[in-house]
Amino acid sequence: MSTNPWGHRTAHNAPRQRPNMRGTSLYPMAAPHARQVAKNIAAKQIPNTWPIPRNRSKKSRGLRRNGNTCFRLSGLQALLHLPRFLQWIISHNSMRNGTRIFPCRPAHVIHAQLDLNMSSTTISSNKKIPSIDELPEKELTQLKKKLEKKEKKNPGSTLTDCPACAVKALAQFYWGIQNLNAGGVPDSLPFNNAELDRVHQVDNMLRQFTPGADTGAGNAQEDPEEMQTRLLTACLESVNYHLNENTAWKARYEALFILQQECFWNCPCGSQQVPPNNPAPDSIGFNNIAILSNGTPDSLEEAMRREFEPTPLSTFHCHICNSTQQRMQSTRIEGSPEYLRIKLSIVNSNGTPNLNPVNLPEVLNLSEYQAVGDGPPLLMYRLSSVLAHGGKHNAGHWVASN
Repeated sequence: MSTNPWGHRTAHNAPRQRPNMRGTSLYPMAAPHARQVAKNIAAKQIPNTWPIPRNRSKKSRGLRRNGNTCFRLSGLQALLHLPRFLQWIISHNSMRNGTRIFPCRPAHVIHAQLDLNMSSTTISSNKKIPSIDELPEKELTQLKKKLEKKEKKNPGSTLTDCPACAVKALAQFYWGIQNLNAGGVPDSLPFNNAELDRVHQVDNMLRQFTPGADTGAGNAQEDPEEMQTRLLTACLESVNYHLNENTAWKARYEALFILQQECFWNCPCGSQQVPPNNPAPDSIGFNNIAILSNGTPDSLEEAMRREFEPTPLSTFHCHICNSTQQRMQSTRIEGSPEYLRIKLSIVNSNGTPNLNPVNLPEVLNLSEYQAVGDGPPLLMYRLSSVLAHGGKHNAGHWVASN
């Protein structure tokens, strides 16, 4: 069984002994990194309240499966239980004081941007990806015609809906007043629910932007982490955040989900150098955290400790101490998101499935792994949900525990 835990960041001003909603420590602390400060400011602009209009029952509900869709439903369940994410997605294409904020991009522009993102990332994970909206109008028109021709030849092969609108509609229906029983308790959404089916259709098309994902009959085993990544990216790209009036759309998205790390090369003399190309690019949380092989007790805390252990590199000549030394590479957190996803590796080094159970703490303390020196500020996460896979590597079932 593999586990992909999500964590909700706890407060920065809470006492060290008892993490709760944001606070400070009773002990002297270093100031947060500038990137962390920017994330904190952006996150606080999003209400941390549940947008639930029901009066009688605030309970969540199930999502019924049809076919091989458990990977998608479990991934959606985790996202639908993150209040600030719900508030962010509901703000898309909404009205505020008579003005429409964060409006949709045309579907063909979103598709083209996602295509450009994937090709640019393949070339270099550190390359700045340009905005498709910067293309001349003539090229955009040609691009639209090309995608229309592709869609006509192969229906469902191009994006014809706004991903953010689709997810927003599902979030509002999921927590809305529809499909309640006589006691006001929400029933599970059937597999043919219009809002749920709309997200299914969008993600079926988005599969082409996940290398190696099944784009055929839908019978292959798939991963909720990959589904979440492509769907969240598509929601981000549903708005032209390059415009001044829309920059908060991306800033808030990154505050919610994007982990920012920096690598350092260290000499035994104490000198430190930042590599020319950061080996730890921005990402949605941690990916493929190694766990011990079968039969050896392990925990998430120990797995994260191993992840941040310095690793030896080749020898080099240090200009500070004027000697040849072995360089060590270390990674530290500069900006951590409101919601931290940690994907544990489910495969051993020899390619066999890793079924080793891993202890997941209620609260995960990552304070010591920040790039702020001694006395770091609190960086703690409370467990929010777990996506677990039961079965073999080529067959099984994904479930979400929220």
